[in-house]
Amino acid sequence: MFQSLRTQFLVSATHLRDTNFFKSVILLIEHTKTGAMGVIINRPMDVSITEALSKNFELPESDKCLYSGGPVEPTALLILHGEYPQAEAKAEVMPGLFVGTQSSIFDTIAESLNDPSSTFQYRLFAGYSGWDGGQLESEIARGDWYLIPGEASYVFHNDPYEVWDDLLQKVHEQSGVITDRAQKHEWN
Repeated sequence: MFQSLRTQFLVSATHLRDTNFFKSVILLIEHTKTGAMGVIINRPMDVSITEALSKNFELPESDKCLYSGGPVEPTALLILHGEYPQAEAKAEVMPGLFVGTQSSIFDTIAESLNDPSSTFQYRLFAGYSGWDGGQLESEIARGDWYLIPGEASYVFHNDPYEVWDDLLQKVHEQSGVITDRAQKHEWN
């Protein structure tokens, strides 16, 4: 019987060495019998939001970066964001997290870049990760991915390089596995 994994995080197993997914955490945005799609939430790129959107929008310089969502359609952009007042129709992924579906989202991004006190949360992704029907399930059964419920706070985490370690630790704690990751460095 099919059970959707939508809103789950896929946490790559330590043995997964595919350069596209090594130490990655993927938020599954869609999962049906015919396939799945999601974005890698912990892979910042060396491209600013300003640079990524410069052909279509005039934005102020920013240190906010574009994220690599995965190897599929790497020139396509996808936005995940928190609540914002201009939203009319909302494409909610999970509580507090939405897929940007309206052009007004870019106005909100521009406003947030111009206002240092803005609390608007968003991530802009180039590309996505995708699987044909049954492909993801096979990879999970093979042990390439661990599943853990998604949380918006990890999508917007201040240090994306910590996300994989943190979630892998959670996976191990939930399964009762003792890891070699010391909680206090002086214990080493």
